[in-house]
Amino acid sequence: QKFLTVQQFADKLGVHRYAIYKRLKKGDIKAIQPGLSWLIPVREAEKWTARKVNVRMRLEKVKKIV
Repeated sequence: QKFLTVQQFADKLGVHRYAIYKRLKKGDIKAIQPGLSWLIPVREAEKWTARKVNVRMRLEKVKKIV
């Protein structure tokens, strides 16, 4: 299975890495922690990327209505 680092995942989502750490600590993102660093499975990253796209699409629809 392939993994992304926190920084790679943050770059993919366009957010700061601290936002990812916050979600990791809450347990919102499934990841492993072999030592001090976190590794996010690519499948989990793809789920979050899809969610972000869906949210953007919904926001654009709302903006068109308003």
